[in-house]
Amino acid sequence: MISTRELEKTLPRKAPNTERHRAVLDGLTRYKYQIYSTVSPALDGKALERLERDINSAVEPAGTGSSVLSPAARSGEHAGRPLRDVYEHHLRARDAGENADEESTVHPLYFLVADRADRKREGLLAVHLDCGYGEEDDRVGVGRCGVDWADSWGANFDIANMDWMELKEEQDIWGGDDP
Repeated sequence: MISTRELEKTLPRKAPNTERHRAVLDGLTRYKYQIYSTVSPALDGKALERLERDINSAVEPAGTGSSVLSPAARSGEHAGRPLRDVYEHHLRARDAGENADEESTVHPLYFLVADRADRKREGLLAVHLDCGYGEEDDRVGVGRCGVDWADSWGANFDIANMDWMELKEEQDIWGGDDP
């Protein structure tokens, strides 16, 4: 099984972020964390809806948290595909609203990926596009988190209540310091 460190190496070291992307506090009520899936075979509609509900209900009992299934997850577009494909898709999705009449609701810096069939036991991938190891802006990071923490980790990053190194320390419950 590939580790998060190895997965991180498949992505560019730095994301092509702009000041607009980094200004997430300006749109906290608008932005939604996209949920993608690389599980193969593709998850069916009911399994995807259950995943979205499980992520959101950990934050809001009514299941109205900040995470939404991406259209790509609903279509099974990334089933069996590498994380790099999801990363590139996410960049296109977040930037699609820049020149549109309506602003994008895609969170520009954080997204989730269901990469294992048993997400409740094995967690999800959390990808942050500005994890800022030290003073390095736009650093791409990949970690593993529980379904029940996925939505709140994104919110904690947005309000600077948690940093990437704290997330990496939390990973030990998901198979060691490099699950």
